[in-house]
Amino acid sequence: GYYKLPEAATQSYTISKASVTAPTITNKVYTGETLTADVVASDIYSVSANDGGVNVGEYAVVLTLTDSNNYTWPDSDDAAKTLKFNITQAANEWTTEPSIASVTYGTAVSPLGAAKFGDVSVTYAGTDDTSYEESATAPTAAGSYTAKFRVVGTDNYTGISTNAGFTITKAGSQTEVEDNQTVTYGEMLTLTANVSKQL
Repeated sequence: GYYKLPEAATQSYTISKASVTAPTITNKVYTGETLTADVVASDIYSVSANDGGVNVGEYAVVLTLTDSNNYTWPDSDDAAKTLKFNITQAANEWTTEPSIASVTYGTAVSPLGAAKFGDVSVTYAGTDDTSYEESATAPTAAGSYTAKFRVVGTDNYTGISTNAGFTITKAGSQTEVEDNQTVTYGEMLTLTANVSKQL
């Protein structure tokens, strides 16, 4: 007899693309230098753009799949994916703690102070019974004062300020009497004195 062979069975199937999770991009704090994102290295994608920047703001990080036929991003069929990298505002701080030494009248005051970011400005004002309106000009008269050290904040860093008190003391005096004078008995003695400031 004859036998009829069964027809070959066929079945179709699909191999789905593997889903790739994008790396987490960590923000960085402003330093005054160019900053770029730290991106985890992978054979599945390449870093197409990561220029970063200096100032506070948002910057693009572009990753491109090396094999978009077999891999895909979970939320896009595009080979390229753009992530966000942020540079955030820095908290300012003193690198040299502000101070100002007291002086004697006739000696100029010398404020000291430096900040991590920005230029330090100093203004002066009288305290206690000393009348001196706030001014960027340092006082010269004897009295009690306060110096205000300040850095104005910007988008890149916070402002910072502090005060330091100081005094300008009065100058003393010194009297010198010449001791080499002679006089005859019965005559009036006249003393010669030199008075000078004692700084």
